[in-house]
Amino acid sequence: MSTTAKRRLLIVLLLGLIPWTVVTVSGTVTLVLPFGLIDAQSWRLLTLPEYLRLSGGRVAPFIEAWPLSVFLYAGTLVSAIGGVFGREDPRLTGGFLALTAVGQLPFVFGLSQRFGYTAIPVGIVLMLAAAWWCYWPMVKFGE
Repeated sequence: MSTTAKRRLLIVLLLGLIPWTVVTVSGTVTLVLPFGLIDAQSWRLLTLPEYLRLSGGRVAPFIEAWPLSVFLYAGTLVSAIGGVFGREDPRLTGGFLALTAVGQLPFVFGLSQRFGYTAIPVGIVLMLAAAWWCYWPMVKFGE
């Protein structure tokens, strides 16, 4: 088991625990994580499945980017776990990670278009940085 692969897996795991987007509206802060929303004042967690259930499946099209990104993140996580066992293609893991970040762009832009909303793309920046830092040096084209 490679120590470097374990470090990369830890980074990918941490990316699943940080807010992907910080949303502010009228002085209220909401943290958007892959598993749900956290109201920063009450620290109440509304899970993603619960959110989708309560919305009755009727969400704005840009919000659909959130569960799609979670699905892509799951691919990143599975691939990074494979790295611990020597079964990882860094192009796949890094690509999934970059796609997860890019998949959040419609979500951030959609929220930012709403009056009074500010969406800060914390996760996008950190995921792209991790993809570049952890996986880009390992990519060998033409193999």
